[in-house]
Amino acid sequence: MYETPFLGKLCELETDEQTMRQCLESCSHLRQEEIGHQLALLREQYAQSMSKLDSFIQNGRSPAIVALAEAQKEYYQKIQQITEDALPHYLHSETSTQKEDIREARMLYAEYSIDFARTTILQALIAVLDGMEMQLAWKQEEN
Repeated sequence: MYETPFLGKLCELETDEQTMRQCLESCSHLRQEEIGHQLALLREQYAQSMSKLDSFIQNGRSPAIVALAEAQKEYYQKIQQITEDALPHYLHSETSTQKEDIREARMLYAEYSIDFARTTILQALIAVLDGMEMQLAWKQEEN
């Protein structure tokens, strides 16, 4: 059997998925201010994650990690710009208000985020299996 360093990351991903599911289930029974509190906590976690990403960019010892972190940060910034500025404009119609446009944009982005996460998981799995395959081929060449 092949030992992989990715099992720990998979466990982290599973924990994150469980946390997301529990949050969504519990928030479906909460009042608006309670959801706002949960949202504030999640935004703080997100800010901490972005701070770690910035640290990778500023202090990364590997140019490869720095390049990946920079690309990830650029993606997040672009998505934020689109969701805050462009998306409500794209969805506007003569019969909708600005508030309705913003609400629709946020709901659309919520659905998109889940679809994107699913695709990202597939991309990660492909990367892991590709790495495992190359590692095994390298070991075979050594023998």
